[in-house]
Amino acid sequence: MAIVLGAVVVLGVTGFVAPGFFLSAGHTDADSLVEQLMVDIRSWERDALTELTCADAEPNVERSIREISFIHSVELTGTKKISDAEVTAEFRVRVVDVMRSIEVLVINTDGYWCWQDMTLLPEPGFPPP
Repeated sequence: MAIVLGAVVVLGVTGFVAPGFFLSAGHTDADSLVEQLMVDIRSWERDALTELTCADAEPNVERSIREISFIHSVELTGTKKISDAEVTAEFRVRVVDVMRSIEVLVINTDGYWCWQDMTLLPEPGFPPP
């Protein structure tokens, strides 16, 4: 009984301290993760987006999740396989009244895909990101 209780406590603490820890219920292919990111961005699902992040995700991922309510539309414009463990996805988003392109990096960690990074892409007429 004590061993089971100890395991539950360790898993509970790890799951809340390290986002992405419970990826066993996660995505086993990059395409499904990218699709889920789009769905969760559209519906402003901060908790769901946090669950999709890698444990060591770049700080701008967390910042993007906090500011998700500024995005009013999102469309996937393409994906690119960088390696067997890295895929980028480009999204066109409307932030308030401005259309911008972002690139999202998803990576494979121990057989499951997670959201690692997000970059605002340069566009004519806008200052560099």
